[in-house]
Amino acid sequence: RRWAAERLVAGRPVLIARVALASFDLVNSAHGRAAGDLILGEAAERLNRVAQDLFGGGAMVARATGPEFLLAGDAGHAAEEELAAQIRATLARPFGRALVGSRLGVARSRAGDDAADDPARLQFDVVD
Repeated sequence: RRWAAERLVAGRPVLIARVALASFDLVNSAHGRAAGDLILGEAAERLNRVAQDLFGGGAMVARATGPEFLLAGDAGHAAEEELAAQIRATLARPFGRALVGSRLGVARSRAGDDAADDPARLQFDVVD
């Protein structure tokens, strides 16, 4: 939240994706926690690459809860559709022999947004 709030207060629009690994719980149950942890680590690395490709050094990737991640960057660097397409493509590739997939929503702050004091108030559009 602090990352987004600092940018919003400074008047810099942000683009945030909330990403959930779609069938992670099934893989975790069938193959155990160690396999699940490997998938979470690989997913984080893939999302970091997407963030760096689209936003450069001004990006942030964080694990939110369970198999959910937040990916954020300065909104002037990428469009919602481009971000969603790259996330879908990178998470559609197999994790070893496991196919996980993703569900995601994207939020973009806009001029005059009153979410600067609480970025959690940004409205996410469900993309998948």
